[in-house]
Amino acid sequence: MSTSAALSVIQKEFSRYSALLTIGGGVFGNICILILFSQHWKNSCALCLLCAAVFNAFNIIVNSWSRLYATFSPDITNFNVDLCRLRFYSGHVWSQVGRYMICLACIDRYFLITNNIRFRIINRPVVIRSIIGGVVVFWHVVGIHVAILTKIENGLCSQFGIYNIIYFIYTIIVVSFIPPLLMMIFGVRGYLSMKRLHARVQPLGNVVAGNNGSTIANRRDRDLLRMVLVESAVYVATNAFFPFINLEIGITNYMGLQKSPLYRQIEVFLSNLGSVLVYFNNAVPFYTYLAASKTFRKDVKELFTKFWRRLIG
Repeated sequence: MSTSAALSVIQKEFSRYSALLTIGGGVFGNICILILFSQHWKNSCALCLLCAAVFNAFNIIVNSWSRLYATFSPDITNFNVDLCRLRFYSGHVWSQVGRYMICLACIDRYFLITNNIRFRIINRPVVIRSIIGGVVVFWHVVGIHVAILTKIENGLCSQFGIYNIIYFIYTIIVVSFIPPLLMMIFGVRGYLSMKRLHARVQPLGNVVAGNNGSTIANRRDRDLLRMVLVESAVYVATNAFFPFINLEIGITNYMGLQKSPLYRQIEVFLSNLGSVLVYFNNAVPFYTYLAASKTFRKDVKELFTKFWRRLIG
């Protein structure tokens, strides 16, 4: 078997099992987040994480299934232009909403512990709901160009020509540059400010904070900030690669460079790997929260205990 053929087989198997893992683990994890944070929708940060989980789940359910199906039979999005455009549009928009909800959570945590009272208006439920609604509408409108200009050529659903290059420059900016920058500025500054000032942050209730005293509240609020920071770090690690490899593919194809079959297969394999990492980012928040927060682990344990008692009761 040639190297190119071996890469093709590895890519297919990798896509299949990663899609299964993303669907199973991602849907389960996001449902758990929805249950745990749904009782605290009046809290600004909890509402951001709740909204991120909703759109992450949408993206996994709608788009990971098509990726899994394509490992068993020809990809139907390569033959139906409406499904082709829906996959790219929904995948882009819902991923953007999810990642910018995390940015908003970082901003919320920073403003909550800042000494400037005027900035704390963002922590009010009516204000954060308005901002979240604005973010959701904004990305559904801004992403329309993906639905319009994505098309099928030679049996492949993608972007072509000069739009292919423009699209991946655009994704580098809105995916690999702006979100990590916002997360670092507000997340890290918030963490350093909390350490420096030993600020007592507003509690979140049973999921991530409580009213059992300032020591517990401070510890639980630090856990919440740590959860957001860890998710931000995972986001940077899983989203930085994909736009750049696709930009390279778009530029070299537009220039008409001759590529060997092995080179093309390597490009496809790396692009597929980057895409898997992007979807992995939609599935992993629940598990990063478990790793980052002792309080969250306790809440998850209580949730499963209640569920088990009802099941056997």
